[in-house]
Amino acid sequence: MLLIAHLVFIAFYLGGQLHYLFILHSVSYQFFGPNEQIRFLQNVLKRQNPVLLLALCLAVLTGGFMITPLKGGFGQNYFSVFGSHLITKLGWFFILFFVTAYQTLSVGFKIRFLDPASGEAKLDEKLAAVRMQMLVTGFLNVLLTIIVIYYGMHLRG
Repeated sequence: MLLIAHLVFIAFYLGGQLHYLFILHSVSYQFFGPNEQIRFLQNVLKRQNPVLLLALCLAVLTGGFMITPLKGGFGQNYFSVFGSHLITKLGWFFILFFVTAYQTLSVGFKIRFLDPASGEAKLDEKLAAVRMQMLVTGFLNVLLTIIVIYYGMHLRG
């Protein structure tokens, strides 16, 4: 049951990042003006970003619970057998967490403060910068998630 929950949280997180890359970016261009595009992105990002961060944290918790019996079975030899993989995976996870937090706090909140009353050229420029940040952080998160999953497979034995 724990493995299923872990895989569901990983799939939800990865799906959310792929949603950034392939759906949200292209759909936001369907609106006519930058004001409508900003409102659309604001509404989606303020709801999706915290949920993705929660899914990432829950995936880490369920993963930690899954390797606890393995640690007990190996005893003191666990770290000598899996230590390098565990440290590498946790390092990649922290990088993934910080990129996701940047995506949530910087990109998500930056778009909330775009002022539609400012000039149309400035607004288009800022909207393009936000879209680029969304694409870069989404791509990085997908790549880092695949790396973390790769190192997680080595921890299972």
